[in-house]
Amino acid sequence: MPFKHFIYLTISMLLLFCSCIEEYRPNISSKESDLYVIAGKITNESGFHSIFVAKSSNPEDPSRIPVSNCMVTIYDDNDNYFEAEEYHGGEYKVYIDDSYLALGTAFKAEIITPEGDILSSSYDTLRFCPPIDSIYYIIQNFLTTDPEVTNPGLQFYLDYNGIGTFTKRIKIDIEETWQIESKYPIRWVWHGSYLDYLIPPDVSKKVCWKTEKNEDIYLMKTDDFTDNIYKNFALHHVLNTSEKLVFGYSILITQLSISNSTFDYYKKVQANILTDKGLYETQPQLVEGNIINLSNGSERVLGYFYTAGVDKKRIFIGLMPDFINFIPVCKPEPLWYDYTYRTDIDTMYLWLDPDKYAPLGYILTKGCVDCTSRGGSTTKPDFWPN
Repeated sequence: MPFKHFIYLTISMLLLFCSCIEEYRPNISSKESDLYVIAGKITNESGFHSIFVAKSSNPEDPSRIPVSNCMVTIYDDNDNYFEAEEYHGGEYKVYIDDSYLALGTAFKAEIITPEGDILSSSYDTLRFCPPIDSIYYIIQNFLTTDPEVTNPGLQFYLDYNGIGTFTKRIKIDIEETWQIESKYPIRWVWHGSYLDYLIPPDVSKKVCWKTEKNEDIYLMKTDDFTDNIYKNFALHHVLNTSEKLVFGYSILITQLSISNSTFDYYKKVQANILTDKGLYETQPQLVEGNIINLSNGSERVLGYFYTAGVDKKRIFIGLMPDFINFIPVCKPEPLWYDYTYRTDIDTMYLWLDPDKYAPLGYILTKGCVDCTSRGGSTTKPDFWPN
């Protein structure tokens, strides 16, 4: 969601509900804001699995504080254990071959902290996950701050079919990837005292791809459906004003079969999510999960470790030129003669027009010529179509 639309939506929601929900400022002591937070899961996919170890921070300034130099071990209920190695600050990866990932196998995590505390989760059992039935979108209009104006976008949905299974608790993860393009190649670069003229122009940063995990939590249960089928489960939406849809967009949906206790934990987390502005949407509680401190039973531990059977499906959205209403981020400014005499300018990207007297051409922001400056990578994903 573009930032301006997020602001509009946030303001409208606050105006709508301010009469019934008071702003919440939690009174959390420094001790409570320095708790261990564990997050990790084991799926039925062979390969590396991640466990994150962090410390909680003050909700007034929320952030994840990674904890390094831990000993992280995964145990199953068949007397096997798997030692993890630290991959990046606070992230530990463990490799488990699929021969150990049979459905019905239970796993738990154990973390020994740098202080010597032993943190241990309860066991959780791998469950069967039915294949994803279908993923699709419907063009819908979304509210804006103006009640007379709506904004079109793509609303994504998932259909679930668990007929013949006992799987009735589902968590859905979404990963988005989209293509970014810079409008101009790098051809003229002013370095404050001299001009570089690149022949041929540098197009190495003209096309990028950006991948982000959707941080929203999507939970589904089918207890009230006799056929164990769920139609039209709403996922995220993307407005037609978003850059995501301009040059190609893809989503990877991961459907996870989870336990009742895992479902209940994420329901609590879902009600406890912070907005990007740092305000609590509801009056929250610190969410404790299935992890305890064996060395100090009075020391609270936040977070959760769980197992999940998974199924994945990727879809692509092609070009939709008649639908897109994106305002480009590149807005060139006229280049006048007096710029050539300024000494306070370090580096400028230019686009010159030799046939014009005034302006000489245009000053380009870095985003006009370098797609990596907008968070993209020039490495094309293996799954991206030609």
